[in-house]
Amino acid sequence: MEDKLITYLHLQELTEQTKELISQVAKAAALAIKNVQNTVPKNVSELNNDAEYQTDAEVKKLVDAAINAFATDMSDDGVVDTFKELVDYVAEHGGEAADLAKAIEDLSKLVGNTSVSDQIAEALTRAVSGLEKKIPKKTSELQNDSDFTALSGEEYELLNQALAEA
Repeated sequence: MEDKLITYLHLQELTEQTKELISQVAKAAALAIKNVQNTVPKNVSELNNDAEYQTDAEVKKLVDAAINAFATDMSDDGVVDTFKELVDYVAEHGGEAADLAKAIEDLSKLVGNTSVSDQIAEALTRAVSGLEKKIPKKTSELQNDSDFTALSGEEYELLNQALAEA
């Protein structure tokens, strides 16, 4: 029985040592976790920007600079291609622009919605159609005069009318 008691006491001692060891490991793990937590950044500003991402402030600064350049810079190519040049041009030629807009409006009233080329094509089609009615279809219908190629008064009027409408 004594051997059992010694074994039991020995196991008790091992259990206590195990408990102490587990306690020490738990404390070390908690300390390690706390140390890791303290090294993890809590704000984006604490991160290393190795990918060179832009902050909102940096983006705003770049956009503002581009807008400012567009609004104030002048080019030397003789073309109105910056906002500043456009504003200056309108300020200097505003009256001309109004006159041009009025002239375009007046022309639109005369021409209508149909393009000029379509109007000319339509007038020529009408003139040719009128001429085709006068062209003989059979040799028996041909006249024996030397001026067959000259337009008659009616064909000439149709052609002039078509050209005038264009």
